[in-house]
Amino acid sequence: MPRITHALIASAILTCTLATLLAPQPSLGQEAEKLKAEAEQRERAWWPYVVQDLVLRGYSNEDQSKLDLLASGDKLVALDGVELKDNDHLIVLLQSHWAGESVEFGVERTIKKSEGDDEVLKLTIPLTLFAPSRAYGTIMRGGRTRFQSPEEIHPEWSELEAQPWEELVARALKSRDASHERQRLDDAFDYALNQIPGFFRNDEVYYLLRRPFHSEVWGRRVGDALSAPDATIDDLIYGALGLSRVHAEPLTVQEVPELELAVDASYDDLLKHLEAWLDAIDASYAKAFAPLGDAMTEFFATGYQFHPLKQDEALVKALLQARNIDWPKFDRAIQLSAMLAEMLVPGGELYERLKSDAPEDLSTLTLPASFVVAGADSDKHEGSHRVIIDLGGDDRYELLPYLLNEESTCSTLVIDMQGNDRYASALGSIAAGIGASSMLIDASGNDTYNTPFNNGGFAFCGLGLLYDQAGNDRYMGGENTQGAGLLGVGLLVDRAGNDRYDAHTFAQGVGYTRGVGLLIDSTGDDNYSCTGHRPSPYGDAGEYMGFGQGVGFGFRFGPPLACGGIGGLIDGDGRDVYQVGQFGLGIGYFFGAGFVNDRGGDDVYRAARYGLGTSAHYGIGIVLDDGGNDNYYAQSVAEMAGTWDMSVGVLVDAAGDDHYQARGYALGAAAQNAYGLFWDKSGDDTYRGDGNDRSLGYDGGWNYGAGRNARNLGVFLDSAGDDTYKVPGRENHSWGAAENKHYAIWEDAGEE
Repeated sequence: MPRITHALIASAILTCTLATLLAPQPSLGQEAEKLKAEAEQRERAWWPYVVQDLVLRGYSNEDQSKLDLLASGDKLVALDGVELKDNDHLIVLLQSHWAGESVEFGVERTIKKSEGDDEVLKLTIPLTLFAPSRAYGTIMRGGRTRFQSPEEIHPEWSELEAQPWEELVARALKSRDASHERQRLDDAFDYALNQIPGFFRNDEVYYLLRRPFHSEVWGRRVGDALSAPDATIDDLIYGALGLSRVHAEPLTVQEVPELELAVDASYDDLLKHLEAWLDAIDASYAKAFAPLGDAMTEFFATGYQFHPLKQDEALVKALLQARNIDWPKFDRAIQLSAMLAEMLVPGGELYERLKSDAPEDLSTLTLPASFVVAGADSDKHEGSHRVIIDLGGDDRYELLPYLLNEESTCSTLVIDMQGNDRYASALGSIAAGIGASSMLIDASGNDTYNTPFNNGGFAFCGLGLLYDQAGNDRYMGGENTQGAGLLGVGLLVDRAGNDRYDAHTFAQGVGYTRGVGLLIDSTGDDNYSCTGHRPSPYGDAGEYMGFGQGVGFGFRFGPPLACGGIGGLIDGDGRDVYQVGQFGLGIGYFFGAGFVNDRGGDDVYRAARYGLGTSAHYGIGIVLDDGGNDNYYAQSVAEMAGTWDMSVGVLVDAAGDDHYQARGYALGAAAQNAYGLFWDKSGDDTYRGDGNDRSLGYDGGWNYGAGRNARNLGVFLDSAGDDTYKVPGRENHSWGAAENKHYAIWEDAGEE
């Protein structure tokens, strides 16, 4: 299968073209390779092939005398004998094929005749599909057959009062005699979502796509629950599980009496009790994965090697195999893990007894297999271990994955109770739940975590938990780290301290298919950086890929095509700095939802293209800042509630004197049938721009899918304060409703 290149990603993000899928059917192998190379070159060059109203525009063959090749101006009327209704119908049929398959197009070609009437030729043209795309309408065939309505997903919000910006939209559209445009856009979303049912599609994402003005309410609910002062680790794991729409009730000891701890248990008994817990978790995983049969070894190997930009045959197989997993049993394994984690964090019953009851002479202990118990000295832990309990000292960890056998992974646990520790991990070895639960709990100290790839709060069909109770910590990561989950739950929780988080890409709260990835930092002045090491797919000088800091990511390129999950970053308090490469800081991509909630403090946000509450291709991006005098900087385009293609982008700042600086296509901008929603609720704010007219409420193009019979809603609302606009041509309020001829909406309620 062809691999996805950076250029292909950029091409598909910039334009949802159809003709790039097509290349002439070769008759000779050598000619086939030549044509394939030409097709790939067109993709790299981002050639502007489009199909609008089923008419091919800008195709490379302009010689209409060649009747076996497509030409610009051809009307596409049928595909493999199926009559085409519209562009959306064409998309569904075209992308229901694997790359390399052949199809036949029915074409009408109009030939201009100088001597009289034009001639209409009816042609049948065979083609090979070279670009690796798979049907939206047949995403991961099988699985769910019914999806809940918004009212069924959140019945408690059925009577939710209209948000101020929703009232603003209704009033503004009515004044322009365009009230029907909101309904048309909602109808376009409804139609598209019904055409694209998906497999493992997240109900929360669907709800937000159908109720975009409830995005702040949704984000506030999630942020409040996950940042509550009394939220336990059990609450956080269950909260993450709930984001995947698995609303399971927390287990109690009464439901697993065989795991009840005796009051008079010896230290040896405590260790046996811990082993019994891990065995119970692994037994539940084993039952969940039993339907995979002989494919288990290959399946888990994919988890260790997973990279979202390497969508090869192994990942295709893994996502197809995942449909067969017994998900209720899998979720029970997560429930058992949450219950154990609650007892093992500082203050938990088992943690306190493991700490206080340890004998002075640890050599007298009878340790279960692959268990290590170390004292207060500074130790070095190497190799593979199922459980490490370290009672103190400045320790070094250089660990390898622990496998139960070649067909199954095994749940692991590291508990470090004191000291300034250094963790360095190989692939999938520290807080990396790959077919299992892997938990690292550090109680105190200024610690350093070096987790290059698939580590440090990463999950592939499991639970990966990195929990740090206190200290000024340093987190260094590569990719799939610091809270990232595919088919599972990846969490990084830091309870206190001034911390620094650095990563390359796909990190700091990333949720993939049926996955949830969260980074939760409770307090402190923190610094987050996910600026990447991969160059910009757009060729933007000095910019790099990010895909970090609250990202919901689905596999839009295929094979496979699979819907995204939910990724989030929640920071409780403090003066924080966020810096991210392209695609980051609350972004959603292909049925994924990404959110960021900063709960307070004077913060600085720096984003590149597609950042700060933005989204593309059926995604949801949300950024909520609850207070402080904040500074927002956008270095490129499509940021700060700037959205693209059937998506929703939201940026809400609740309070403070804030500064916004954007180059364009920002601050409530939408294109290709999307919602871009910006709202600053209070404060004396400053808005700066580069002089183009694609910000402060903007209605962009709508040519995808022949327009889908709808436009866009770009909404800018500033509710209060004495604000300053330093955007050439938009220095005051007069340019807004009276002069804006599009369906963009701008209102500053603080203006006189």
